[in-house]
Amino acid sequence: MYLTETKNNSDMPPLKFLIDGEEFSTTQQYLTGRELKDKKNIPHSTELFLAISRPYEDELIENDSRVNLARPDIEQFFVKKRLEYSINGKDFISYKQFISGSEIRRNGNISDDDVVYLDNPDEWEDDLIEINELVDLAREGKEKFISKPKEKIYIIVNGTNHFWDKETISFNEVIKLSGHVMNNPNTAFTVAYENGDISHPEGVLTNGKSVKVKSKMIFYVTATDKS
Repeated sequence: MYLTETKNNSDMPPLKFLIDGEEFSTTQQYLTGRELKDKKNIPHSTELFLAISRPYEDELIENDSRVNLARPDIEQFFVKKRLEYSINGKDFISYKQFISGSEIRRNGNISDDDVVYLDNPDEWEDDLIEINELVDLAREGKEKFISKPKEKIYIIVNGTNHFWDKETISFNEVIKLSGHVMNNPNTAFTVAYENGDISHPEGVLTNGKSVKVKSKMIFYVTATDKS
């Protein structure tokens, strides 16, 4: 089955083979396990098998193994451990245990104007998936991801509503929304907030710092004359 030389002739008819049901073709008679995995974007650490007719067992293809694709039958390769998930109802397969929020967005072609959630059962609140967050696909059940339009967030600064489209807001930005101007060295500002994110529901925002924004978050800006 394996040879030490690789025949690569562009004049040869293409050789067809299957990886997890998807058809590929090549003019190379021999491909390594690593090359086969690259065709399907399968991580090199994932075990790839060649389907063998019974009563023989399926053959594990090592990364450096060379497989003859010119035999009479179409060779069929498969991965035993693959994880299924869906994005907005469309099914996907992952060969990695963890998937990032950015990969979910890319695979699902999700707009920057939308946010991604892990769809939990009805009685539970859906989990917001951040771009750099990793989700374990090996948990029991099939993970389902959905996208929703970004909620229009507004915050309240000294009693006035302001729409805000960023995840955080800085000390200077709050003061600007309050209508104050920071050009008087004799004026000191204090920024307090409440109804914030669960990690910091209330507190004092100091110069040079930022805080995560939550809709209906309330800020109090106080100016004090130091002279």
